[in-house]
Amino acid sequence: MKRILVTSLFLCSMLFAAAQGVIVGGRVGVTQASLAAVKSGDPVTEGFSGKMGWGAGGFVELPISKTFSLQAGLQYDLFTAERTGYQALPGAQVKSMSGMNQSISDGLAKNNNQNDIPLVPLAMQTMPDPLWVDVDNRLEFNYLTLPVMAKFGWDLGAGSPLRLSVGAGVYASYLMVVGQITKGSSKVYAGYDRQSFSNFWANDYHPEFNQATANGIARIYEVADGLNAVDFTDSRSVTKDYNTLDFGLAANVGVNYRFDRNAVFIEAGYRYGLTSLQKNSGTMGESRLSALSVMAGYSFQLKRKQP
Repeated sequence: MKRILVTSLFLCSMLFAAAQGVIVGGRVGVTQASLAAVKSGDPVTEGFSGKMGWGAGGFVELPISKTFSLQAGLQYDLFTAERTGYQALPGAQVKSMSGMNQSISDGLAKNNNQNDIPLVPLAMQTMPDPLWVDVDNRLEFNYLTLPVMAKFGWDLGAGSPLRLSVGAGVYASYLMVVGQITKGSSKVYAGYDRQSFSNFWANDYHPEFNQATANGIARIYEVADGLNAVDFTDSRSVTKDYNTLDFGLAANVGVNYRFDRNAVFIEAGYRYGLTSLQKNSGTMGESRLSALSVMAGYSFQLKRKQP
């Protein structure tokens, strides 16, 4: 984050140093995210639909000629994605949310199978990953973004106050926090077809266990199948599961209305992420973030220095 801020301040200072009609401004608007799985058929990352978020920030623009300029900015972006219904979640995440370890231990104690309680950690290790639940699952990505763009602009007619602009460039985003909000109660299943844990164990061969251990774990799975639905309604930070930085390409098109050295504008933009969001692709899968945005804003051109 410090590098992003330092780079942004450096670019801004360079633009102000030039002071040849530098334009400063701010924008605010809405975003529509798309969270796409890198690998087709990955149940952990597929099936998310983008929801509306928002963004706001400032920028500095240096005109190079009548039609070309460079722009650097710093803005906050909120991107949201949601998946509802029966879905796969990373096993460690489900265990943490559901308190499954304690539930199975309690279930064993109630059934007077206390000799099997030491097998609970071993059973947890041999559970399938991902696990399946029937809940609403929402992810909220909070980023601080530094876009740098080259822009071209043309007046819409001689003496017209309207000006069309198009821009393209790159961005770097620093991940501030990822929030996960889940709603609903559900039993936990071992497979996409609502497979029970005891059925999973019966069809999964573990030659590293002797028969007594295997029988003990099988009984643990039977207890898990008998547990009631767990309430998954909660909100938590899952920032540690995601990479701190995201890089990608950006483009926008907009229309300005100018009056004196002031301007108001509206622009539509698109960003395409080039990096995987997750740290551990083995359990979390891989997905990339892209987003549409519609922004409105105001800019002011500083007075040119007299030659």
